[in-house]
Amino acid sequence: MFDSSDAKFPQPQVVPGLTAAERWPYNTHTSQYLEGSFPFPPANAGGPLGMSSISTPSRAAAAPAAAPWQAPGSVGLVEPHDCTFAAPPGELVLESGRRLGPITIRYETYGALNAARSNAILVFHATSGSHHAAGYHTPDDRRPGWWDPMIGPGKAFDTERYFVVCSNFIGGCHGSTGPASIDPATGRPYGLDFPVIT
Repeated sequence: MFDSSDAKFPQPQVVPGLTAAERWPYNTHTSQYLEGSFPFPPANAGGPLGMSSISTPSRAAAAPAAAPWQAPGSVGLVEPHDCTFAAPPGELVLESGRRLGPITIRYETYGALNAARSNAILVFHATSGSHHAAGYHTPDDRRPGWWDPMIGPGKAFDTERYFVVCSNFIGGCHGSTGPASIDPATGRPYGLDFPVIT
C-alpha cells in the first residue's frame, strides 16, 4: 500500500516580497495547490496572487457570420424594376403579324452606368429563368440570383467596371408581360391566346 508520508513532493515555489496572505505557493510539478499545507488565500487577500488579482483570459465572443448579401463579391440587396412601353396604338408588331401592347419588362441592374454609357452588358436567361441573376432580394433571402457566382465586384462580370442588366423575357412568368397578363382587348388574362414569342 502506498504511504503518502514517504512520498517526495516537489517543494512549492514562494514568490519573495509577498505578505502571508498573498503567499499561496503553487506546486508547479502537479499544477495543483498543496492541499492542507497552504490555506487557500482569503477573498480579500489582494496583491499579485490574491483573489482580486486572479483573472482568466477573456475569450472574445465569436463575431456572427456575415449575412450572404454582405459577403465580399456580392452585389448585395437588389430590387426588380419594371419598364412599360408599346401602349396602343403603338403596339409592338410581331413577326406573326399580331400586335402586342402594352408590354412590361421586369429587370434588375447591377453596377453603375458610366457617363459615356459604354459599359453596359445585357445578360440573357434560359427559357425558364428570370431577371434575378445576382444578389438577394431581402436580408433574410438565402437564395441568390441564378448567376451570382459570375456577377459582382471582382467577378467575371465585375460590377465595379460594368453595368449589368438582366431582364425577364416577354412571355416569361416572372413579371414581364406573358400569358398571365391582362389582354386589354378582353380584360382577361391572355392564357393560351398569348402570341407565340420567338
